[in-house]
Amino acid sequence: RRLACGTAVYVRTRYYVVIADGTDRCCLLIWLPARVVSSSDAYHCSVKYAADLHAMFAGKIVRVPVSDVRVAPNHRPSAAPAAAKAAQSQRPQQQAP
Repeated sequence: RRLACGTAVYVRTRYYVVIADGTDRCCLLIWLPARVVSSSDAYHCSVKYAADLHAMFAGKIVRVPVSDVRVAPNHRPSAAPAAAKAAQSQRPQQQAP
C-alpha cells in the first residue's frame, strides 16, 4: 500500500538498552509517531519522526518497510458532544428556593 506524503503514522522502532554492567542488552519494540515523507515503492517508505521525541529520534528521516508502519488513528472530536456541551452552558441555572 502506498501512503500519501504528510500522512500521520506510527513506526515500529527497535530500541536497544544496555544493562548497567554492560554485558547484556535489552531490545524494546516501540511505536513512535512520524509523518510520511515519500513512498517511492509499494514496499518501503521514508518517514520523519515527530519533533517532540527524544533527541535520538526527533526529526530523523528513515526508510522503513511498510510492514513496520501503521496509519495513526484520527482523533478528531465529533461535533455531537461539543454541541451538547454548548447547549448545556446556554441553559439557565435553576436556583433552589
